[in-house]
Amino acid sequence: MAKKTVRRFVDPSKVGTHRPTGSTETRVYAGMKDADWQCNSCNNGREIPATTKVCPDCGNPKDKSEGYHSPSTKRPFLTNQDMVERGIDRERQKDEICPFCGSNLTSKSEVCPNCNGNIENVYKTSRICPNCKRESNTRVCESCGVETVSKTNLSSPTTNRPAQTQKQKSSGLNPNLLYVGIGLIVVLFVVGLFMIFRPHDEIATVSANNWTCSAARQENQYNFYGDWTLPPGADLVNSYEKFHHNNQVEDGYKEVCEDKWEVVDSHEEPKTKLVCTPGEYIETIETCDEETNVCTYDDIYAPDTCEDVPDGSETVNDYGWVNRCEDKMQYKDVPVNQVWYEYNIWEWVQIDPVSTSNTDNVISCPVITETSTIRQSGNPIITCATSFVVGDKTYPYSPDCQLQFPYYNIGSSWLVTISGPSITNVQVVP
Repeated sequence: MAKKTVRRFVDPSKVGTHRPTGSTETRVYAGMKDADWQCNSCNNGREIPATTKVCPDCGNPKDKSEGYHSPSTKRPFLTNQDMVERGIDRERQKDEICPFCGSNLTSKSEVCPNCNGNIENVYKTSRICPNCKRESNTRVCESCGVETVSKTNLSSPTTNRPAQTQKQKSSGLNPNLLYVGIGLIVVLFVVGLFMIFRPHDEIATVSANNWTCSAARQENQYNFYGDWTLPPGADLVNSYEKFHHNNQVEDGYKEVCEDKWEVVDSHEEPKTKLVCTPGEYIETIETCDEETNVCTYDDIYAPDTCEDVPDGSETVNDYGWVNRCEDKMQYKDVPVNQVWYEYNIWEWVQIDPVSTSNTDNVISCPVITETSTIRQSGNPIITCATSFVVGDKTYPYSPDCQLQFPYYNIGSSWLVTISGPSITNVQVVP
């Protein structure tokens, strides 16, 4: 079918005219444009003009679910010649034709008034009439009465295509060369990674050190708390009962009614089945070739006659709203109180740690003098780092702070193993 337009047809001489000064008309006709549609297959939001029936991006044809909408402001107005070429009927306001018989249709037609073809299901028909070419889903054509045939049994129509030579024109890029190029790039990438991360030994010099030692501390504090239990060693300040939780207890039965959709009755309904009688023989058509004297014979039969015949009955349930009542146990909440304790208690609480740091390789942790109110908590936490220089590059290294770090004096030389941007091992220079 031809594509719909958004605006109705008016005199082309009025296109682009302006509203006269002082006119009460609120709208001025600007012209007619082709509608736009968007492809749901690739869903890229591209505005496609109505005259284009196939998506230019993915190649899928437009289907019925992809409706038309107002065109973009950049779409040019149609000229009078454009509208004539589109077959727009100025009197009937239409731009569609029937895909079955070719008759003119009014806009938004669903059934052709000439052949009674269903326009909405044009893409869902499975059979075609060999006589009038009308498509349908019935075995007998509703237009001319001839028995229809399946579309899948029809041979594909031939089209006039230019003969193709055995040797097709070569494209600008040989696929084999493309594969070789990709393979070469992959090999070079792998070799580059290997060269970067290949472990190798170098003589390096210690250029910088830094370390930090942190010691955690606790303070003995006399703190106030409130809780449902009184811990050992606590000094009770106050206690009283207050709400703790609710208990649900039974509160007797109560009649509860509600409407339910259920079967209220049933009845018998007659059943039918479709019975078809083959069409009766009408005549035989003889067709003879005068040159070969060969004749063919075609038997002509009337269309099958189908009708619904009785086939017993079936039970059908009748549904309706029924008010049902039953006694249900009701529950209520009963508050439960418990004793709440407020107390003071001595406890060790974590406070700010004490830290030391420096840029040499001699680690000295802080010493905490323990009293009745202050004590050290756990072992000190030590972190350290060393920087090595190889040529003009500096490499960071995290040594063992107890076993390695004390030996890394500034300016000392060591044999290091480098892999990529990191040092993986440090040894004494042999």
